[in-house]
Amino acid sequence: MVIAILAPEIIILWAMLQWYSAKKVAKQFEKYGWGMSHAFFVIMGGFTLYDGDTFCGYLWNDNQDVYPYTFWEYCQVCNYDVDLINENRDKWHDEYQEKAKEYSQTIRMHLQKAHSPQENTLMSNAANTNQSQESINLLERGTPEPLYLLEYFLQKGYITITEDEIKDRSHTDFITKSIALIQTTWLILQVAARAAEHLAITELEIITVGFALLNFGTYIFWWNKPLRVQYPIRVTWQQQELDASQLKKDDGGCMKTIQKGFTEILDYICNEPFANGVPLAFQLILLPLWMTWNIISRSIDLFSDGSYTDEFPTRLEEVPPQFYITVYSIAAAFGAIHCIPWSFQFPTYGEQLLWQICAVAVAAAPIVMGCVYWWQKKLWDVTPDWLIALIFSTASQPIIFYIFCRLTLIILTLTALRDLSPSAYQTVQWITFVPHIG
Repeated sequence: MVIAILAPEIIILWAMLQWYSAKKVAKQFEKYGWGMSHAFFVIMGGFTLYDGDTFCGYLWNDNQDVYPYTFWEYCQVCNYDVDLINENRDKWHDEYQEKAKEYSQTIRMHLQKAHSPQENTLMSNAANTNQSQESINLLERGTPEPLYLLEYFLQKGYITITEDEIKDRSHTDFITKSIALIQTTWLILQVAARAAEHLAITELEIITVGFALLNFGTYIFWWNKPLRVQYPIRVTWQQQELDASQLKKDDGGCMKTIQKGFTEILDYICNEPFANGVPLAFQLILLPLWMTWNIISRSIDLFSDGSYTDEFPTRLEEVPPQFYITVYSIAAAFGAIHCIPWSFQFPTYGEQLLWQICAVAVAAAPIVMGCVYWWQKKLWDVTPDWLIALIFSTASQPIIFYIFCRLTLIILTLTALRDLSPSAYQTVQWITFVPHIG
């Protein structure tokens, strides 16, 4: 929510990248009858692999095969020594891939021993006979052995959820999106009608129109995306007997539970067990600071060709430059919308001047960031090291200044409501736009 208010361009970039990724996934699995809803469901982490009740990982459409070992666990082994991590990163990555392949092969061998192709037992939550039969027919026709576990389970009939079943999981999504689009369209029509009748338009309405226009693009790209994956589909490759001795007992009161919750939040934001042993009061002080830094760092990562992050999952290994060019252009246009109230009535001249400065800044900042991105892609190899260091030391400043100006514009929008023009209280006479009948 905070990112959507301070940097809505990130949301539309995320929507574009997920749509592009979903198109690739849908094309990859179209032979199994999958569509865009299935593809979005995969990207959102809709399929999880379990060994009994033990979570093994998510089933993806690429070579990121599940394996119960993460990058941050590797960092813990290295004691978070940055030099040690960087020195062994490539070696560790190769070892990780080999172990992941071995783990994947272990699962396949177990399933082949446990079930014949005619006796495959569906272990996911949803079941559909037609799609299961189609998967078996594909196998009988000599379909090549799948490279990834997701396709393996799909081909063997372990995953059979249909598009209607996915939509049924978020049956209110279509209604919600339709209502939001109707409200957005109504708002834009209201502002356009006020301008046609020469009625005063407030700064709040102008900013809201900017958000509304971005919402149109976001809803278009996410129209087939499920609302959320609250309960992923579990694919269990091996059942285990429940060991009563492993059941956890309640080991604390309310305060301990609260502190554990804040610890997990900070661990998630910091990407390391930073909050272990830290007093609750100190965690409460650190939380907003780390949240602010997290927004800035993730924004820098996403806009600097960071195609995949946990916060903005797209499952893309490489993003076409056209997407960033488009988003930088959209961001500049969104900032230019804030220049519309250039000569509007403000309570004081100082507020008007501050608005003008911030409006120009939010319109120009995306252009600067776009130039930095172009330099990074085209001129990196021919740039001297001292200039690279200088650019990187100042690259985050436009983003920080942009966020500051966005906050300032929002505050000025609210303070301007204390002194409105009399015509701002008048409503649109819609009858003047509708031809009389008879």
